[in-house]
Amino acid sequence: MSEFVPFIGPRSRYNILSDSVGWIYHKMAGAGTLDGAPPATALLSSEMCDPTVSAGRASWDDLVHGGLFTLLGNYKQPVIVEAVDAAGVTLTLVDSLGNLTRNMPGTFPCKLAPGEYVKAVGGGKVGILVRYDADKIL
Repeated sequence: MSEFVPFIGPRSRYNILSDSVGWIYHKMAGAGTLDGAPPATALLSSEMCDPTVSAGRASWDDLVHGGLFTLLGNYKQPVIVEAVDAAGVTLTLVDSLGNLTRNMPGTFPCKLAPGEYVKAVGGGKVGILVRYDADKIL
């Protein structure tokens, strides 16, 4: 079983997917609303904004922009979404350019194709419970 591990590179990044499930959350600052953009805070751009990773959960908090789960699509592997925590949030699946690929299935678990991103708009918080598809590792 794999766990959250840092990526190799100039900055600390995290492999937030493993063969066991883990929650990924975006939470807006104050009364902010998810805008479907990569996570960014008032002080950090989306390129510099890292999650807090603890106990199998990756969380981006106090965001001024959020709702696009870019690390899922960047993984380039099939991903299983086991559940969502998305009250008042509209979820769609998009490609790397933000173009709609299809609507988010309404039942779980569901599978994301390699390169698909979850995009959340509306509401102040969204979480998805994910794992990679261990049967489809490329």
